[in-house]
Parts: sequence; structure tokens; C-alpha cells
Amino acid sequence: MKPITYQDIHIGDASLSDDGYYVFFPIENGGYWQSHVLRHIAAELDTLNREWHAKVMADMEKPMLDSATPQTPPTPGKLTVYEYVLADIAARAEAGKEKYGTYLQTCNGRDALMDAYQEALDLCMYLRQAILERESKT
Repeated sequence: MKPITYQDIHIGDASLSDDGYYVFFPIENGGYWQSHVLRHIAAELDTLNREWHAKVMADMEKPMLDSATPQTPPTPGKLTVYEYVLADIAARAEAGKEKYGTYLQTCNGRDALMDAYQEALDLCMYLRQAILERESKT
């Protein structure tokens, strides 16, 4: 909470909302605010939100991982990944059958594209989390 004053009188507080912007919580005033006080409140909130926005934009300009640079070609490895993926798919199908009583079927009343999109978004979040955690260990 950041106190908002007008002519050295505390008129309310600004608080960071869930969406990242400051909002004003007035001290009870009987429901009446003069226009010059409202302009002052708006200017204070505008300043706070501009400062917040500038910080967010500066954070976005920090160096990110170089996700567009191709990696070197792979060298011979130890394990064949697709065998593990096939086993994971089979295990996942069985888990779905156990949970829902059937394997995944078409025309099941769900929006498969939206399900997949939401899962892909979750995947992006988990991948970025892992990258950030890996970077913080170095």
C-alpha cells in the first residue's frame, strides 16, 4: 500500500492489484470528492502505473536465453529416446483409461484443440521454469 496525500492530508491508499496496476482505495469521505482532488488521485495513480510499466518493460529488455540460435548437431548418445516416449504414451493412455473408464476417443464432447493448447501453455511454463532454475544454479 502506498499512501496518497493531497495537501498533506491522507486521502487513501494505492495498492497493486492482481493485474499489476495500482488502484486507489479512498478513506471514507461521505462519498464526495472534489474534482481537483480526483485529478490529483488520477495523476498519482498514473505516475505509479507508469513507473510499474517502465520496470516491466526494462525487465523484458534484459537478455533472454538465445532460443533462436541453432545448436550444434548431436553426437552419438547413450539412450534411444523414442522408446521411452512410446512407453510414456502407453502409460499415459492407461492412466487415462483408469481415470475416465475409456481411452481417449474422438467426438467426446470436449474441444481437443483447446485441451491441447492449454496443455502446450502449461508445457511452456514448465520449460521456462526449468530453464530459470537451471540458470539460477550457475
